[in-house]
Amino acid sequence: QLALLQEQGIHLEANIYFGMFGILSRPILWMLVGLYDVTGNFGIAIILLIFVIKLLTFPLTQKSYVSMQQMKILGPLMKDLQKKYGHDRTLLGQKQMEMYKEKGINPMAGCFPMLVQMPIWFALYRTLWDSVELYQQPFFAWITDLSQPDVFPAFGFAFLPFVVGVLMLGQTLM
Repeated sequence: QLALLQEQGIHLEANIYFGMFGILSRPILWMLVGLYDVTGNFGIAIILLIFVIKLLTFPLTQKSYVSMQQMKILGPLMKDLQKKYGHDRTLLGQKQMEMYKEKGINPMAGCFPMLVQMPIWFALYRTLWDSVELYQQPFFAWITDLSQPDVFPAFGFAFLPFVVGVLMLGQTLM
């Protein structure tokens, strides 16, 4: 539908406002439409798009996980430092930084990669929320409109959020 607006030649596509993430949302929408052209189903295109984004951001995610594991290993040493220097916050901070330097660990290395990824995921959300391409598009089975909440007829409530919750719990346990 964005292509239809662009075809008019009078910049009607500027009326679709993705917010401050528009600079990222437009390429994401372009990829989504391209994947739809290949698959013929916007639901499958969304799944593939998320897979592509996860692949592109995997190095950052991996770096963050490695840093978190290193920090986890330092946990007992941190507790020892807190017991020893807990009365003096300044000295405790200095000793912690010395330990990080000695072990070759950057305490911000776990957070920074995730902060870099956040705009990408926010842009994906805005793209899916604002794109008219998804309006009344079927996915499969009981999901007949991707722009509406799914309601599983047998249960009478949204089923997919529970599936996502179970999957996230499984990922957390792993």
